[in-house]
Amino acid sequence: MSNISNIFGDLDFSSLKYNSDFKEDSVREVIILPILKALGYTEFNIVRSKTLQRFFIILKFL
Repeated sequence: MSNISNIFGDLDFSSLKYNSDFKEDSVREVIILPILKALGYTEFNIVRSKTLQRFFIILKFL
């Protein structure tokens, strides 16, 4: 298994805390994707943008 410097390269994690442009999509591409690839996942078994099965949630209050 790769070590953390091999997975993330020269990514400076301390700078991410103050970067307002680093949002959910960036986390998926910059942090999660390298972890999945290091674990052996490929583009063929990583599901992206899965369609919701139910669009509405019905809440019932007692």
